[in-house]
Amino acid sequence: MKKQFLLPMVMLMALMSCQKQNSREATEVNEEAVVNEAVTPDKATDSIAVTGLGCDNGYQMNISWPDGPQSETIKVEMVRQGNSEIVEMTHAMSADGAKYEATDGRYIWNKGHDWMYGKGDQTICGCTEK
Repeated sequence: MKKQFLLPMVMLMALMSCQKQNSREATEVNEEAVVNEAVTPDKATDSIAVTGLGCDNGYQMNISWPDGPQSETIKVEMVRQGNSEIVEMTHAMSADGAKYEATDGRYIWNKGHDWMYGKGDQTICGCTEK
């Protein structure tokens, strides 16, 4: 085999071995989580805005807005007792405020500077922007 074909074949094999993970079902755990200070979507200087929230029940959260305040999909990092979990949520219909839901029924709902995090009919904690 000629050397000029070796590199493209290795690259092709590497690409073929990659496996795409379904992001809607993906959950990441970070043992050393740090919560960001508030940078609301309208104050962001880079392409992804992050809103930091302080919550009751021992929770802190970071919300990543990839497309600013009009994001259809957001990532919510929930931090509690030094552990974090990242959940992707999509925009949902609400009569008042902005609501985002995950496929497992968890939601985060914003009205002004107040936020609620919950699952199904239960509110787990209330939050405010830092």
